[in-house]
Amino acid sequence: MRNPDPPFLEPIRRIVAEAGAGREGRPAGGTAAARSGTAPGPRGRVSRPPYAAGVIYKLLTTAEWDAARDAGHFAGSAVDHQDGFIHLSAAGQVVETARRHFAGVTGLALLAVDPAALGGRLRWEPSRGGELFPHLYGALPVAAVVEAHALPADTPAADAVARLLA
Repeated sequence: MRNPDPPFLEPIRRIVAEAGAGREGRPAGGTAAARSGTAPGPRGRVSRPPYAAGVIYKLLTTAEWDAARDAGHFAGSAVDHQDGFIHLSAAGQVVETARRHFAGVTGLALLAVDPAALGGRLRWEPSRGGELFPHLYGALPVAAVVEAHALPADTPAADAVARLLA
């Protein structure tokens, strides 16, 4: 018997079902930017999500998450500081993010974040293969995190994330 879905997935499943989404969580037919009127501006940025999204995700170490909870916000990892923004992923992107950037890493947590709680500091910008990714310019408030899950140490990060989202 399948475990029940984590509660934070319900809004995503509802939005995707209502939009008639394809396999990556994007509405079928045409480009998302063309449909939603959120084509990138002169710097390649859009401030609204390019397709329906109930939550966005952040992978980080459990030590970083513990420190963020104590501080009330997550100021970013070393890579985030280097790039000048906090890297986030949409539902259709987070498994590949885990595979590319967290292979072999243990002690991870997956955060589900309410994008509406981030305001204008959240930008959707071209990244891997030109795909739009959510980038947060500023600290991630703990109050914006709707769910947090420690990933099992005995499972590759991408597989653990895929199981949580399945």
